[in-house]
Amino acid sequence: MTLRDETPLAGPRIDVNVRLGWLTRMARLLHGAPQLRRMAATLGVGTSTLHRLEIGELRDAGLLRGYEELFALQPGALRGAIGATARTFPQDVVADRRPDLGPGDVRRVSALTEQLLAGLEQPRRTPLAPAGLWLDWASALGRPEAVGLPETMALELLDRLAAELGRSVGPGYTTRYEALSRMRSGPYGHLVVEVARHRVDHPGIQALADLMSAVGELEDEAATAFSAHLLLDRRDRVSQAGVLALFNLAAIGDAERVWEAALPQLLEAYADVEPGTPRHDWLSHALRSLPGRLAEKARPFVRKRLAPAPLIDFEPGEALRAERERECRRAALSVTDALDLEEQPVLARLLYDMGTAVQDDRAVTSYMLLGAHPELSALTDAALFEQARGEQEPALARRAARQLVGARHGAPVPGLDVWLTSPDPHLAGFGVRLRALAGEAVPTEGWAAPDRLDALDPALAGHLVNAWGMAEQIAPLETVRAGGGPHASAADWWLAEGGRLDDAAPSSSPSPWPGSVEAASWNTTATLRTGP
Repeated sequence: MTLRDETPLAGPRIDVNVRLGWLTRMARLLHGAPQLRRMAATLGVGTSTLHRLEIGELRDAGLLRGYEELFALQPGALRGAIGATARTFPQDVVADRRPDLGPGDVRRVSALTEQLLAGLEQPRRTPLAPAGLWLDWASALGRPEAVGLPETMALELLDRLAAELGRSVGPGYTTRYEALSRMRSGPYGHLVVEVARHRVDHPGIQALADLMSAVGELEDEAATAFSAHLLLDRRDRVSQAGVLALFNLAAIGDAERVWEAALPQLLEAYADVEPGTPRHDWLSHALRSLPGRLAEKARPFVRKRLAPAPLIDFEPGEALRAERERECRRAALSVTDALDLEEQPVLARLLYDMGTAVQDDRAVTSYMLLGAHPELSALTDAALFEQARGEQEPALARRAARQLVGARHGAPVPGLDVWLTSPDPHLAGFGVRLRALAGEAVPTEGWAAPDRLDALDPALAGHLVNAWGMAEQIAPLETVRAGGGPHASAADWWLAEGGRLDDAAPSSSPSPWPGSVEAASWNTTATLRTGP
């Protein structure tokens, strides 16, 4: 059986259900490919039920949990990636016949909460719980009837969940994002906005985009007002997060209503923005994206020239799309060859959408799905890096690099040093961040010396501080903080929050099924097919 997403590359929709079914099926194929009949007997369902689950005709969070347990996946790996993807494309996905509501009895919910609360006495850099436990807790507290936890306690726990999300790599990143999104969509949703409001108060706030994306998972007056308020903030990172949250709110709610509510702040922010800054770019992007009626309404008040459309928004034409599709097919075959699997057309499509598609929702959900299986994402990241490294179109090279960083898969990328010496400060910045996300040392000498940050391109300097923080390289961070320059507050934030958080080593919980992919499959230096 070969699954395919046969929707047009630049079409208005994707086949979400096939992608979700494929991800579930890959759990079985990567772990010995046991027969559906054996699995069905173990899980207490019919063989046809699992077949429908694996081809995308059925969604059942209870069975996804069963797959996670049978194949010793990181708890929440499938439920997190599939939940986040389904939430992004609600109109295109089958309904979940057995939603993951978490434990429903008082004793179990209380035990989960007490376990989390007990961890609050530990330093902030110490995680309170694995990602799967966070998902269980959020699923239980996200029920409509779950209103028994005092807000002060919930706020403390949500603040720590948001902090861990910003530092997570591997499947734990997507699982924690899904946990925070479920809390945002439930009776405690208003507290997620309050957590964001509190965290923005730190002058050097980092890792804000994912938190604001979670804020944008539910359109309400508080979220729209807070996101619009962030547009007025002169910090590039904060105003960018506000724009991203508004885009998310507009996508899942009433776009006209969201942008009309935010229009006064958008116009006020744009009136005093400094041209040529990242903030100017993002506010211009927001103005350029206004619905027609609101664009006409705003036009008389926009007296500065909009920033040019960013390079990253480059839309490849038909010929270039076809060329990239062929490259992604070759890359997918290289990955499946290395894993001793049959051809996987869905994998090729996910690689295309992650590295080439202009639609951010397709790219993000593609890398979230790939990240559910670390033995797979380690190879796909290496393949996508090779494709980006040979890319002749600068916009596509930078787009692929940005998504590799955003994916936070956390595996080493062979050959990455070529980006560290790139004249493009963005590629060099993405290179040091990919090193940090993989748990590798980040340069601190030569051009990367912490006392020479002011001589670097501002974007590269910001990437470098972020990388030192994620890698928990204390010495350069302390040097930057002591220097009192423009990045001192960011260094202070990382020193307080801690660095990279990886929930589990790949071989820590071997699958009970014979023939599973072993730790050796994590060798990302496997020969990748690049020729025709």
